[in-house]
Amino acid sequence: MPIMTKTLADRLNEVVDRDPRSANRISQDADLGRNFIRSIVVERKDPSIGKLETLLKQFEEKDKFYILTGHEMTEDDLKFLRLLSGLSPEARRNAAQLFRSLLATEGA
Repeated sequence: MPIMTKTLADRLNEVVDRDPRSANRISQDADLGRNFIRSIVVERKDPSIGKLETLLKQFEEKDKFYILTGHEMTEDDLKFLRLLSGLSPEARRNAAQLFRSLLATEGA
């Protein structure tokens, strides 16, 4: 299956539209040639993993996450994930259990 699905290309286009820079400028800033984003969004070409990684470095973390997963993240969400990633596996399991308990009591 190709790396770039229509959905991912559409999400990339949304992020580019929100960016104050033009698609050509972002492509050039990533040293990928001025029409790189156009080739993905308009021509639906599949970039290599390396080039996609290079392009994503041009965006904020929340935008990278959205492009790759389709899930919107706030800065608070990202801070929370960074906190969790610093925990040991056992502490993460305990934290997950705590959050499941909180959700259960919130929904009751």
